[in-house]
Amino acid sequence: MKESHTKPLRVAIATDDGITSNVRFGELTKLYIYEYDESLERFEYVQTRSAPNVHTSSKAITNIYDTEHEVFIRPANDHEVNTGCVTGGAGGCSGGNGKGCHDDEYMTELVNTLKDCSYLLVRKIGPRPSRILLREGISTLEKGGEIDESLLKLSSYVTKKKRAMTKRSVDPVSDDKEE
Repeated sequence: MKESHTKPLRVAIATDDGITSNVRFGELTKLYIYEYDESLERFEYVQTRSAPNVHTSSKAITNIYDTEHEVFIRPANDHEVNTGCVTGGAGGCSGGNGKGCHDDEYMTELVNTLKDCSYLLVRKIGPRPSRILLREGISTLEKGGEIDESLLKLSSYVTKKKRAMTKRSVDPVSDDKEE
């Protein structure tokens, strides 16, 4: 796993309105990036990025057109047309290969988009993409709602964690026993 302390502490937020974390992982189109400002002890907006386009995945095309049989396969709903996802029974994605619409090509592009971030905040994410991101040093936070509220909670957590780490480095516990 990559060490996150070597890069600025950034969080990418999946949102379609810039106000709420209201987008599931399989629906990503844009990401709002915030960076932690240590002097203010809070996250500040940095930029908006486009998420990789799942439509360009070869798997997304074969979900719609079967080249072997030269047959157009009509998707069950607009979500499949717009994202290449085949929605599973629980509202998740499943493409029959256990990877859903988040194939290796898409995940590689997303990791490259988020390589300078420590966290990804989404309304919902499945276990496979979450594991892949974690292996790359990006923790996923699953929470919908107001972005400001989520950032306030994350700021509080980061501040407490940094203070605890500083205290340990300033006042280390000695292993020497007095006899």
